[in-house]
Amino acid sequence: MTDSVLDIKPKLAFQGYLKRLQNANVADVDTIARIAPQVVRRFRTKAAMPLEYEKLQQRWRASMRKGSPDYQVYAETLYLADLWLCWATYSRNYLRGIRSSPQLSSQLEPVSRITDLGCGCGYTTAALTQMYPDATVYATNISDTIQFEIASKLGEQYGFSLVPAAHEVPGAQDVVFASEYFEHFEAPIDHLNEIVAELRPRVLVIANAFAADAIGHFDEYRIGFDTRVPCRRMARHFNKRVRALGYRKVKTKLWNGRPSFWVRDIG
Repeated sequence: MTDSVLDIKPKLAFQGYLKRLQNANVADVDTIARIAPQVVRRFRTKAAMPLEYEKLQQRWRASMRKGSPDYQVYAETLYLADLWLCWATYSRNYLRGIRSSPQLSSQLEPVSRITDLGCGCGYTTAALTQMYPDATVYATNISDTIQFEIASKLGEQYGFSLVPAAHEVPGAQDVVFASEYFEHFEAPIDHLNEIVAELRPRVLVIANAFAADAIGHFDEYRIGFDTRVPCRRMARHFNKRVRALGYRKVKTKLWNGRPSFWVRDIG
């Protein structure tokens, strides 16, 4: 029986991650082995950021402020350290919180179809297949990247399907999970509209951090054709649009209210 992805001890889980990178022929796994724990520590304790990672972050900031976002950062080997941070610090804890809450588990049921948006290396999606073993699980990711290759292999092991975009997911979904996802779109509300139209989810489970200074996040976000808002104000606009699309927010006891639960209001 496969061990629970959510319960593997952090050190063993990281060793397994590095092994997957080696199997994917990542050129400099030793660098990720050194930098990823430092990146995690930086976001938990405000320790110094590794120089190599800081340079990649500066590259993103410079391109964004020139008006030509350098999306190639997602294909860089160093970005694999950021993906480990997202799993180890955020989405893993989100799923553990859901699993331990009878209230939230009941909100999700019945679950027969799940989509994990922007799955990174696929660990969150793998955990979802274990939490809901009878569900058909899809994940989306950027094609032609190392992370896509790693997630694809994980999908073969855990039984989920990986596609490059949400419009390739067939049929309506019971649950759409989006952890640290919508921040990576300059027009996140436009993308939200597309997701709801294409996947028609009954439940949206979302963890946004628009104001966080991170690779792939924007200082300003676009709403419609000509309105731009500072990142710190984007969450309010985003949540207003979720409500307008027919969802109501469920009160939870999760730390810091993350992830947020939105249930389609059919009444």
